[in-house]
Amino acid sequence: MNLTERISRHKEDLSRSDLKVAEYLTRMYPQGLLENATTLGRIIGVNSSTVTRFFRKIGYESIREARREVKDEVSFVMNSPVAKYQMADRA
Repeated sequence: MNLTERISRHKEDLSRSDLKVAEYLTRMYPQGLLENATTLGRIIGVNSSTVTRFFRKIGYESIREARREVKDEVSFVMNSPVAKYQMADRA
């Protein structure tokens, strides 16, 4: 289950501030995860502890775990046979 699926699954359990975090991360996916909790909080207009708790509420141990998952997901897509074929076709 990826970040957007986790957000959808837990949406009803989220506070108003959590929903701000969820909306931003969904809109900025996957780039939104490049920032740390403090910077995300500043961008979104919530406390950094809200950002930290948000990730636990949707089933991650931390923001790092969410980043790892996105990194693996992006690597998989970029290294898939279809992606390699499309890149070779362009060359």
